[in-house]
Amino acid sequence: MSVSQPYDEKKILLQISGGDTGAFQELMRLYKDKVFTAAIHIMRDHERAEDSVQDIFMKVWLHRRELSRIENFGGWLHTVTHNTLISALKRLAREKRQALPSEMDLPAKERTIEDLLAQKEYAALLKRAVDSLSDRQRQVFQLVKEDGLSREEAARHLDISLDTVKFHLTEAVRKIRAYILKNADISLVILLILKNF
Repeated sequence: MSVSQPYDEKKILLQISGGDTGAFQELMRLYKDKVFTAAIHIMRDHERAEDSVQDIFMKVWLHRRELSRIENFGGWLHTVTHNTLISALKRLAREKRQALPSEMDLPAKERTIEDLLAQKEYAALLKRAVDSLSDRQRQVFQLVKEDGLSREEAARHLDISLDTVKFHLTEAVRKIRAYILKNADISLVILLILKNF
């Protein structure tokens, strides 16, 4: 995954490693369109693609201290993007009992240590955020965002109205973002991500 315009990759990665959110905003500006294109190609759904893009850039930021040691950021980001999207697609397919084409599987040897660490850290943070929700908000969030149900399916499953599902989902997402802002100390980064998508 590469960008069309030249930029000082080593410099910007070093700045991000030091917590420079302005440099991270520039990195997102350079790569977000390509990441979204990959996401929509695999997820085939605009909303799920946007969620995946946010997850991907969150992982990049959470792993920022290691970025200065990465020799080929474009290749590394491609791996993070591919792994994240395939994991999301597999989860969705598993929940809906659909077969995932074997050619989309990513060989284990292509999974980098950086990606595994980023995934683990992000997953733990997200789990704590979800656990902080009210019971109903957590149910709705898990059904829609984790299990892959549509809002209509979640409404039927919980025997509540579609509007109620939308309300609880909106509140759940808002509270999860607030939790991340508070506990990961990346408020500016998250705001930038949400602003760009």
